[in-house]
Amino acid sequence: MRSEGGYEVIKKAIQKLEARHMEHIAAYGEGNERRLTGRHETADINTFVWVSKTEGLEAQQLQTPESLTH
Repeated sequence: MRSEGGYEVIKKAIQKLEARHMEHIAAYGEGNERRLTGRHETADINTFVWVSKTEGLEAQQLQTPESLTH
């Protein structure tokens, strides 16, 4: 994924994660709605957000400005 064209591979993998977001949330266990409120460092339970960083990529639920979401 770090070779030429790797960023596109990463974006496609993240799109696959996003497409199954609610399925993954359901499999994570009970109580997620209390934890993933969007009030702290996470997005709300219904929102999948990812950002690209200069030092690498992370796929996680983040509360970010709309201008940074893909």
